[in-house]
Amino acid sequence: MKRLWWMIILVVLLLSGCIVGWVWSKQQQDLRKYNRVSINIHHEGNDDFLLEKDILNYLNKAQINPTGKYKNQIKTSMIEHELDDLSYVEKAHVYSELSDNIRINIKQRVPFVRVSNALGEQFYIDKTGVCIPLDNEHTSRILIANGNIFYRFEPDFDVNKKNSNGFINPLLHEIYEVASFIEKDEFLSAQIEQIYINKDREIELIPKIGNQTILLGDTSLLADKMKRLRYFYRYGIPKAGWNKYALINLKYKNQVICTKR
Repeated sequence: MKRLWWMIILVVLLLSGCIVGWVWSKQQQDLRKYNRVSINIHHEGNDDFLLEKDILNYLNKAQINPTGKYKNQIKTSMIEHELDDLSYVEKAHVYSELSDNIRINIKQRVPFVRVSNALGEQFYIDKTGVCIPLDNEHTSRILIANGNIFYRFEPDFDVNKKNSNGFINPLLHEIYEVASFIEKDEFLSAQIEQIYINKDREIELIPKIGNQTILLGDTSLLADKMKRLRYFYRYGIPKAGWNKYALINLKYKNQVICTKR
């Protein structure tokens, strides 16, 4: 029995020692200062909307630059949370290195369609479907969507967001859906430069070459419509020429209806 009690006392002492050691180590860590900040920004493509100087300026403005500050003054989780709130940041990962440096890894949002609404506002939709503001210092040569778009810009609004009635903003979702399809198709992305919403709220595509209008209607049977459009470009246009038709109508299933000039 005595032996059991001695073992219990020994375990308690060991655990207490570990806890005291951990607390002391934590206190010593908190009394150390961060040396410097290392920033790595992942850009997909050639559009650098975020630069290292932009992040440093934001850290200084928000008074959360950890350089020269004690570790108990600024936590990495706080920096991470603040950076995640920036419009062009998709995800931030912030951690402390053994050398007392702070490492910040940022994944930049990738705009892939520029929306110009009928209210005079312009904004981007990124590849995840999030609306972000234009950057006055950087421009991106990407697909344009304009026409009869009467929805106002809402920062960080997700066009894929739904409620019980469906998509909250169905038109912006359709624009995103069409833009996503074109962006992933190397052939179509080389042909199409604009998505236009006409007065009937139908989707039209404007090509880079030729004066014709391509009428999709809506996004139902989108893959089939795009398949017919690719077929027409590869086999119809070479025979008829780029400017023979004013309208290529893909609204109806299994049909390509062309209207001559």
